[in-house]
Amino acid sequence: MSDTKPEPIWKRKAKAVFRLLRPFTLLAPFITCIAFAILGIKAHGDIANIWSYTLPVLAGAISLSLLNAASNAQNQVFDMKEDSLGPKRTRPVVSGELSEAEAMALAVLGVSLSLFFAAFVSFTFMMLAFSIFLFTFIYSVPPMRTKRFFLVNMLTISIPRGFIGPLAAFATVGSPFEPQFYGICIVMFLFVTGGNVSKDYPDTNADKLSGIRSMTVVLGFRGAGIFAAAFISASFAALIGLVWFGVLRFSTLYILAIIPVGIWMLVCMLWKPQTRFRSDSHASWFGFYLTMLLFVIGFLTTAFV
Repeated sequence: MSDTKPEPIWKRKAKAVFRLLRPFTLLAPFITCIAFAILGIKAHGDIANIWSYTLPVLAGAISLSLLNAASNAQNQVFDMKEDSLGPKRTRPVVSGELSEAEAMALAVLGVSLSLFFAAFVSFTFMMLAFSIFLFTFIYSVPPMRTKRFFLVNMLTISIPRGFIGPLAAFATVGSPFEPQFYGICIVMFLFVTGGNVSKDYPDTNADKLSGIRSMTVVLGFRGAGIFAAAFISASFAALIGLVWFGVLRFSTLYILAIIPVGIWMLVCMLWKPQTRFRSDSHASWFGFYLTMLLFVIGFLTTAFV
């Protein structure tokens, strides 16, 4: 007989919560918020007093990350049917490691804490954060559940993550309603619209069986890849155009340096639709997050040159 003791329940639950909240996906809003806040400080001509913004910027970054965590928990509750049919069947809620009630409790806690931290930033930031929550809510939760509808599902993700999120980051240090901030948000929106297609690849069969009209279900792998390529290319073209007309500052050499990463991501979508980064994620999903991070770093460097 084995003398191995069973793992304590609290430890199993902690591991399940970790996988439910998907910490890797929380880095993007946290890093983006801090980077764009620094850009905002630079634009407002107050870079000498950068440390005086520490508390509102950290509160904003935590708020946006908590919203993403809450969205991850909420999605796994309302996506149980689809998850049970595809590679995501090992996720905590559908596998039974966490109950629906536990996951929803974490989602509610995440939203509540997010808005609590948002209240310490500014009224504008809090309203933007609340609008992000509304988008994530209608995306997953019946009766609206826009995830079911072609194109609407894509916009319900790309608008809050690609446009409102970056705008909220600028709101942590002052008014976000400036032309150069809108320019950055447009670039990010176009990129997120194309890049988010990567999440549909591993779910295609499950979405088809569940009546979800995702990009890969409606257009197929090749068509979805072409759609993604169009928007990702448009994001680079918009960036180059905004730099050309003096709206934004950005290194041309840096743009050329990150293009190969974007090309690799598109190659995975167009010619390697079955390639996985993990069991439940397409390889291009990693490329999407990597390229987005490189975009953010590129914008950030302009604050110091």
